[in-house]
Amino acid sequence: MAGCDMFHGNWVRDDSYPLYPGGSCPHIDEPFDCHLNGRPDRAYEKLRWQPSGCNIPRLNPTDMLERLRGKRLVFVGDSLNRNMWESLVCILRHSVKDKRKVFEASGRREFKTEGSYSFLFTDYNCSVEFFRSPFLVQEWETRVSNGNKKETLRLDIVEQSSPKYKDADFIIFNTGHWWTHEKTALGKDYYQEGSHIYSELNVVDAFHKALITWSRWIDGNVNPKKTTVMFRGYSASHFRCV
Repeated sequence: MAGCDMFHGNWVRDDSYPLYPGGSCPHIDEPFDCHLNGRPDRAYEKLRWQPSGCNIPRLNPTDMLERLRGKRLVFVGDSLNRNMWESLVCILRHSVKDKRKVFEASGRREFKTEGSYSFLFTDYNCSVEFFRSPFLVQEWETRVSNGNKKETLRLDIVEQSSPKYKDADFIIFNTGHWWTHEKTALGKDYYQEGSHIYSELNVVDAFHKALITWSRWIDGNVNPKKTTVMFRGYSASHFRCV
Protein backbone atom coordinates (compact mmCIF):
# COMPACT_ATOMS: atom_id res chain seq x y z
CA MET A 1 0.00 0.00 0.00
CA ALA A 2 1.69 3.18 -1.21
CA GLY A 3 2.15 5.80 1.48
CA CYS A 4 1.07 3.50 4.29
CA ASP A 5 3.51 3.25 7.19
CA MET A 6 2.49 -0.13 8.60
CA PHE A 7 5.19 -0.13 11.29
CA HIS A 8 3.66 2.49 13.58
CA GLY A 9 0.37 1.73 15.23
CA ASN A 10 -1.33 -0.28 17.96
CA TRP A 11 -2.96 -3.61 18.58
CA VAL A 12 -6.74 -3.17 18.71
CA ARG A 13 -9.60 -5.51 19.50
CA ASP A 14 -11.50 -6.83 16.49
CA ASP A 15 -14.37 -9.24 17.15
CA SER A 16 -14.25 -10.54 13.57
CA TYR A 17 -11.08 -12.42 14.50
CA PRO A 18 -9.56 -15.04 14.72
CA LEU A 19 -8.94 -16.04 11.10
CA TYR A 20 -9.46 -19.71 12.00
CA PRO A 21 -11.12 -21.26 15.08
CA GLY A 22 -8.74 -22.04 17.92
CA GLY A 23 -8.03 -25.75 18.23
CA SER A 24 -9.22 -26.49 14.67
CA CYS A 25 -5.81 -26.83 13.00
CA PRO A 26 -3.77 -30.04 13.50
CA HIS A 27 -0.53 -28.47 12.24
CA ILE A 28 0.47 -26.44 15.31
CA ASP A 29 3.38 -27.92 17.26
CA GLU A 30 2.31 -28.98 20.73
CA PRO A 31 4.42 -26.42 22.69
CA PHE A 32 2.79 -23.58 20.69
CA ASP A 33 -0.80 -24.86 20.80
CA CYS A 34 -2.50 -22.55 23.28
CA HIS A 35 -5.80 -24.44 23.18
CA LEU A 36 -4.20 -27.85 23.65
CA ASN A 37 -2.20 -26.54 26.60
CA GLY A 38 -5.25 -25.02 28.26
CA ARG A 39 -4.57 -21.30 28.03
CA PRO A 40 -7.56 -19.84 29.91
CA ASP A 41 -7.84 -16.41 28.25
CA ARG A 42 -8.93 -15.81 24.65
CA ALA A 43 -8.55 -12.05 24.30
CA TYR A 44 -5.31 -12.39 22.33
CA GLU A 45 -7.27 -14.07 19.51
CA LYS A 46 -9.18 -10.84 18.89
CA LEU A 47 -6.18 -8.57 18.40
CA ARG A 48 -5.51 -6.90 15.06
CA TRP A 49 -2.65 -4.58 14.09
CA GLN A 50 -3.92 -1.09 13.29
CA PRO A 51 -1.43 1.34 11.68
CA SER A 52 -1.74 4.91 12.90
CA GLY A 53 -2.42 6.58 9.56
CA CYS A 54 -4.01 3.96 7.31
CA ASN A 55 -5.90 0.67 7.21
CA ILE A 56 -4.65 -2.77 6.21
CA PRO A 57 -7.11 -4.92 4.26
CA ARG A 58 -8.22 -8.00 6.14
CA LEU A 59 -6.43 -11.15 4.98
CA ASN A 60 -8.61 -13.07 2.54
CA PRO A 61 -7.19 -16.62 2.50
CA THR A 62 -9.06 -17.71 -0.65
CA ASP A 63 -7.76 -14.66 -2.51
CA MET A 64 -4.24 -15.33 -1.22
CA LEU A 65 -4.35 -18.92 -2.43
CA GLU A 66 -5.47 -17.72 -5.86
CA ARG A 67 -2.52 -15.32 -5.90
CA LEU A 68 -0.23 -18.19 -4.90
CA ARG A 69 -1.59 -20.54 -7.56
CA GLY A 70 1.34 -22.41 -9.12
CA LYS A 71 3.86 -20.70 -6.82
CA ARG A 72 6.16 -21.37 -3.83
CA LEU A 73 6.09 -19.23 -0.69
CA VAL A 74 9.08 -19.97 1.54
CA PHE A 75 9.93 -18.92 5.10
CA VAL A 76 13.61 -19.20 6.15
CA GLY A 77 14.77 -18.50 9.70
CA ASP A 78 14.17 -19.27 13.35
CA SER A 79 11.10 -20.11 15.44
CA LEU A 80 9.54 -16.70 14.76
CA ASN A 81 9.27 -17.56 11.07
CA ARG A 82 8.25 -21.12 11.90
CA ASN A 83 5.36 -19.86 14.03
CA MET A 84 4.28 -17.46 11.29
CA TRP A 85 4.51 -20.28 8.74
CA GLU A 86 2.38 -22.60 10.87
CA SER A 87 -0.22 -19.89 11.45
CA LEU A 88 -0.41 -19.03 7.75
CA VAL A 89 -0.81 -22.71 6.84
CA CYS A 90 -3.70 -22.95 9.30
CA ILE A 91 -5.36 -19.76 8.01
CA LEU A 92 -5.13 -20.89 4.40
CA ARG A 93 -6.18 -24.45 5.22
CA HIS A 94 -9.33 -23.21 6.95
CA SER A 95 -10.57 -21.74 3.65
CA VAL A 96 -10.13 -25.03 1.75
CA LYS A 97 -13.26 -27.20 1.64
CA ASP A 98 -11.50 -30.56 1.35
CA LYS A 99 -8.85 -30.52 4.08
CA ARG A 100 -7.38 -33.78 2.73
CA LYS A 101 -5.96 -31.72 -0.11
CA VAL A 102 -3.69 -29.83 2.29
CA PHE A 103 -0.77 -31.88 3.62
CA GLU A 104 2.92 -31.80 4.44
CA ALA A 105 4.82 -33.29 1.50
CA SER A 106 6.87 -35.75 3.55
CA GLY A 107 3.99 -36.74 5.83
CA ARG A 108 5.55 -35.31 8.97
CA ARG A 109 3.32 -34.00 11.75
CA GLU A 110 5.89 -32.27 13.99
CA PHE A 111 7.92 -29.29 12.81
CA LYS A 112 10.32 -28.45 15.65
CA THR A 113 13.23 -30.52 14.37
CA GLU A 114 15.94 -29.35 12.01
CA GLY A 115 15.33 -29.44 8.30
CA SER A 116 12.61 -28.21 5.98
CA TYR A 117 8.88 -28.71 5.58
CA SER A 118 6.49 -28.07 2.70
CA PHE A 119 2.70 -27.87 2.88
CA LEU A 120 1.03 -28.52 -0.44
CA PHE A 121 -2.33 -27.00 -1.40
CA THR A 122 -3.16 -29.32 -4.26
CA ASP A 123 -6.24 -27.47 -5.54
CA TYR A 124 -3.99 -24.46 -6.15
CA ASN A 125 -0.76 -26.27 -7.09
CA CYS A 126 1.15 -24.15 -4.58
CA SER A 127 3.30 -24.74 -1.51
CA VAL A 128 3.97 -22.89 1.73
CA GLU A 129 7.36 -23.99 3.09
CA PHE A 130 9.71 -23.53 6.02
CA PHE A 131 13.49 -23.99 6.15
CA ARG A 132 15.02 -23.88 9.62
CA SER A 133 18.05 -21.58 9.70
CA PRO A 134 18.28 -19.49 12.88
CA PHE A 135 21.42 -17.62 11.73
CA LEU A 136 21.05 -17.63 7.91
CA VAL A 137 24.72 -18.63 7.81
CA GLN A 138 26.14 -22.09 8.41
CA GLU A 139 26.50 -23.74 11.76
CA TRP A 140 29.79 -25.58 11.47
CA GLU A 141 32.11 -28.15 13.04
CA THR A 142 35.85 -27.74 12.76
CA ARG A 143 38.70 -29.84 14.12
CA VAL A 144 40.96 -28.28 16.72
CA SER A 145 44.54 -29.11 17.70
CA ASN A 146 43.68 -32.00 20.03
CA GLY A 147 41.66 -33.75 17.30
CA ASN A 148 38.29 -32.96 18.81
CA LYS A 149 35.54 -31.16 16.94
CA LYS A 150 34.48 -27.65 17.83
CA GLU A 151 31.18 -25.99 16.99
CA THR A 152 31.54 -22.66 15.20
CA LEU A 153 29.41 -20.33 13.13
CA ARG A 154 30.71 -19.68 9.62
CA LEU A 155 30.04 -16.00 9.04
CA ASP A 156 31.29 -16.30 5.46
CA ILE A 157 29.04 -19.13 4.18
CA VAL A 158 25.28 -18.91 3.69
CA GLU A 159 23.24 -21.73 5.19
CA GLN A 160 23.39 -25.05 3.32
CA SER A 161 19.72 -25.36 2.28
CA SER A 162 19.84 -22.20 0.16
CA PRO A 163 20.01 -23.95 -3.26
CA LYS A 164 16.67 -25.63 -2.50
CA TYR A 165 14.69 -22.39 -2.28
CA LYS A 166 16.63 -19.81 -4.31
CA ASP A 167 14.14 -20.12 -7.19
CA ALA A 168 10.99 -19.79 -5.05
CA ASP A 169 8.51 -17.07 -5.94
CA PHE A 170 8.49 -15.49 -2.47
CA ILE A 171 11.13 -15.89 0.27
CA ILE A 172 10.69 -14.42 3.75
CA PHE A 173 13.88 -14.43 5.85
CA ASN A 174 14.41 -13.66 9.51
CA THR A 175 17.15 -13.92 12.10
CA GLY A 176 18.02 -12.18 15.35
CA HIS A 177 16.85 -13.94 18.50
CA TRP A 178 19.51 -16.68 18.46
CA TRP A 179 22.23 -14.03 18.39
CA THR A 180 21.35 -13.22 22.01
CA HIS A 181 22.12 -16.75 23.26
CA GLU A 182 25.14 -17.08 25.53
CA LYS A 183 27.80 -18.42 23.17
CA THR A 184 26.81 -16.09 20.34
CA ALA A 185 26.50 -13.05 22.59
CA LEU A 186 29.88 -13.72 24.23
CA GLY A 187 31.53 -14.45 20.89
CA LYS A 188 34.55 -16.32 22.31
CA ASP A 189 36.14 -18.92 19.99
CA TYR A 190 32.84 -19.32 18.16
CA TYR A 191 32.79 -17.17 15.03
CA GLN A 192 34.73 -18.39 12.00
CA GLU A 193 35.71 -17.00 8.60
CA GLY A 194 37.68 -19.32 6.35
CA SER A 195 40.08 -21.23 8.61
CA HIS A 196 40.24 -18.38 11.11
CA ILE A 197 38.33 -18.70 14.39
CA TYR A 198 38.01 -15.42 16.25
CA SER A 199 39.17 -15.70 19.84
CA GLU A 200 36.70 -12.92 20.54
CA LEU A 201 34.29 -10.99 18.32
CA ASN A 202 31.53 -8.59 19.26
CA VAL A 203 28.13 -10.09 18.45
CA VAL A 204 26.99 -6.95 16.60
CA ASP A 205 30.03 -7.17 14.32
CA ALA A 206 29.41 -10.90 13.79
CA PHE A 207 25.74 -10.26 12.99
CA HIS A 208 26.76 -7.59 10.49
CA LYS A 209 29.22 -9.97 8.79
CA ALA A 210 26.54 -12.67 8.57
CA LEU A 211 24.02 -10.32 6.98
CA ILE A 212 26.62 -9.17 4.44
CA THR A 213 27.21 -12.83 3.53
CA TRP A 214 23.46 -13.39 3.24
CA SER A 215 22.86 -10.24 1.16
CA ARG A 216 25.70 -11.09 -1.22
CA TRP A 217 24.20 -14.53 -1.70
CA ILE A 218 20.84 -12.91 -2.51
CA ASP A 219 22.48 -10.60 -5.05
CA GLY A 220 24.38 -13.43 -6.69
CA ASN A 221 21.78 -16.24 -6.67
CA VAL A 222 18.23 -14.90 -6.55
CA ASN A 223 16.60 -13.58 -9.72
CA PRO A 224 14.73 -10.38 -8.76
CA LYS A 225 12.54 -10.68 -11.87
CA LYS A 226 11.14 -13.97 -10.55
CA THR A 227 11.55 -13.89 -6.78
CA THR A 228 10.32 -11.40 -4.19
CA VAL A 229 12.59 -11.31 -1.09
CA MET A 230 11.51 -9.98 2.30
CA PHE A 231 13.45 -9.72 5.56
CA ARG A 232 11.62 -9.70 8.88
CA GLY A 233 13.20 -8.05 11.90
CA TYR A 234 14.17 -9.06 15.38
CA SER A 235 11.64 -10.67 17.73
CA ALA A 236 11.08 -10.15 21.42
CA SER A 237 11.56 -13.16 23.66
CA HIS A 238 8.70 -15.65 23.35
CA PHE A 239 9.69 -17.84 26.28
CA ARG A 240 7.75 -15.87 28.87
CA CYS A 241 4.75 -13.58 29.11
CA VAL A 242 5.50 -9.84 29.09
